[in-house]
Amino acid sequence: MTDKGEQMQRYIEALEDELEESSQGLVAITMELEKAQEKYRDIVERSIKGIYQADLNGHIQFANSAFAQLIGFDAVETLLQELPDVGQIYVDQVRHAQIMAMLESGEPLRGVVSPVKRQDGETIVLEEHARLICDANGQPSGYEVIAEDISRQFQSEQRIMLLAKVFEYSIEGIMITDASNHIIEVNRAFSEITLYSAEEAIGQTPHMLFSGWHNADFYKKMWEGINNRGIWQGEVTDRRKNGETFVQWVTICSVRDATGSATNYIGIFNDITSKKESEKKIHQLAYYDHLTTLPNRSLFYDRVAQAIRMAIREGGKLGILFIDLDNFKHINDTHGHLIGDRFLIKVADILRSCVREEDTVARLGGDEFVLLLEGLCDSQGASAVAKNILSHLVGAMNVDGHELSSGASIGISIFPDDGNKLDELIKRADSAMYNAKEGGKNDYRFFTADMNEKVIQRLRIETDLRRAIDGDQFCLHYQPKKRMGSAVVAGVEGLLRWQHPELGLLEPAYFLSVAEESGLINQIGQIVFATGMRQAMIWQQQGMEVTVALNLSARQLRQRHFVEDVEALLIETGCDASLLELELTESAILDNPDMAIAILSKLRKRGFKISLDDFGTGYSSLSYLKQLPIDKVKIDRSFVSELPEDQESVVLVEAIIALSHKMRLAVIAEGVENEQQLHFLEAQGCEEVQGYYYSRPLSAEKLEQFCQAQISYVVL
Repeated sequence: MTDKGEQMQRYIEALEDELEESSQGLVAITMELEKAQEKYRDIVERSIKGIYQADLNGHIQFANSAFAQLIGFDAVETLLQELPDVGQIYVDQVRHAQIMAMLESGEPLRGVVSPVKRQDGETIVLEEHARLICDANGQPSGYEVIAEDISRQFQSEQRIMLLAKVFEYSIEGIMITDASNHIIEVNRAFSEITLYSAEEAIGQTPHMLFSGWHNADFYKKMWEGINNRGIWQGEVTDRRKNGETFVQWVTICSVRDATGSATNYIGIFNDITSKKESEKKIHQLAYYDHLTTLPNRSLFYDRVAQAIRMAIREGGKLGILFIDLDNFKHINDTHGHLIGDRFLIKVADILRSCVREEDTVARLGGDEFVLLLEGLCDSQGASAVAKNILSHLVGAMNVDGHELSSGASIGISIFPDDGNKLDELIKRADSAMYNAKEGGKNDYRFFTADMNEKVIQRLRIETDLRRAIDGDQFCLHYQPKKRMGSAVVAGVEGLLRWQHPELGLLEPAYFLSVAEESGLINQIGQIVFATGMRQAMIWQQQGMEVTVALNLSARQLRQRHFVEDVEALLIETGCDASLLELELTESAILDNPDMAIAILSKLRKRGFKISLDDFGTGYSSLSYLKQLPIDKVKIDRSFVSELPEDQESVVLVEAIIALSHKMRLAVIAEGVENEQQLHFLEAQGCEEVQGYYYSRPLSAEKLEQFCQAQISYVVL
């Protein structure tokens, strides 16, 4: 063998040796790699965190037991069989798609929080770390995810965040202090209520809100509650940054450590200033007269009841003074309700000045006042007060440039001489007042036994009225109205009569005041309307063209459902509203002009004619008069009775007729009793008259005869 051959042989042998060694090295490396992979699988399998690998379509290629159990599978094999797409476990599919898009862009994701649904339906929250897996060519082939259940932690964090939001956005002011009572935290409501910003409050003590309303004993008791019971609640008046005081309902509690030492104090408060003001207003409305600010009926009765109990224990006397102003209606009608109200305020001030501080002055309503005098030795004390009041009220008072005076009638009852019950004393003082008024006014009277008879009489009338309503004892008489230039009846006014079973036929003067005071007038008014409507229908069916006028009182206007009640009566009786005329006085309208205008407008649209009765006797506000939906005015009999001799009456009647015609209103005069009055009114253009000269009020039957006679007279 040549040298070259030997060299080649040695080279081949050396190469074979190297290959043998390399082969042995590769085996060793492979074994090491297998060991490493086994170790990795073991680590992955033992991991408490869930780990899985999936391709880009979401098919799981590998998963550990922890991940299988995490999402509710007993084993990895079951997971691989029953979960074809790992993406379906994610609750928010849109968000999951966005995360996958980010992952496929090559960006590793850390700490992604995703809610997922387990196989048993429970929703848990996973925190995931994910990275993209690429193949040998560097192309994305899948992704690997490490997941951990953080549901409890998430809920805890969410709860902390929620509590933080509650603290910040609570409508209650919250202040937290350290053990030395220095403010360390406040919420937004604290700043909104106190006007101090968080920066201004932190580091200060709650004394920054001190108002001076509470004394040292108040704060001592407050801290005793906090230290002994751990909590205190109460009402505190503090001061805002702008100096304004406010009332708050405060809860203060202490926070203690394991040793029982206070580490913090938490104050929670509501601003109840507006609530307190509302309560004060409600109390004011409930117990005080809104106009004069005097105690009202409820508070007065409470005080009288207390005073009676005290007088019984101590053996003293009480005086009840019932006061009714004599001339107030004239003031109200002449000068208007605004001046009338201001006059009442002046009267209230005078009454306050005439009694002692321990006595009570109250307003019952309208122009009625009542006094409670306590600790009287005898009746002389009450009479002295009454005389003092009368001396002040009889003089003129200046009210907005008007010199006004009224005078008063005062009734007095004494406890226990005139009774020992509250209602009894009030009624007897009221009776004595009426006696003073009947005796000439501007005087006072003590209650006597004779007055009690009048009270009994009034009660008897009220009882009989109730029986009359149930027993159908009321009827209407009709007074004809004459149209100038015609003998035919133009219409009638329905006038109430009471057919009393013992006393016979009674006119309203006997019972109307009792009906008004008792409230029975509303029921009687319904009877009047129903009777008038039925009679109008009967006459229409008989061919009589007669309009029936019915009187409408202020009390009826004030009824809440008056219009609806009238509508119901029209339906019940079948009456046409055009057959009816409603008469009401100026005072009834001016009691509440806006309400009256609204109600009368509804009635007029329904077809009723509206007439203004007793025109000229009250305070006629032209601004309201031009707004009233009326068709006719009626001149009061007090002006007609002195025509044509009395020049002042002549001037007034001429002015009323001229004004009414300018406003396109018809005019009717009542109380015409002679031919001279008739001719004067006809000359002035008055369209209609009624009165004894033409006819007295008649029953329905006699009115039909009267109308027939008039027709016969015209025919003849």
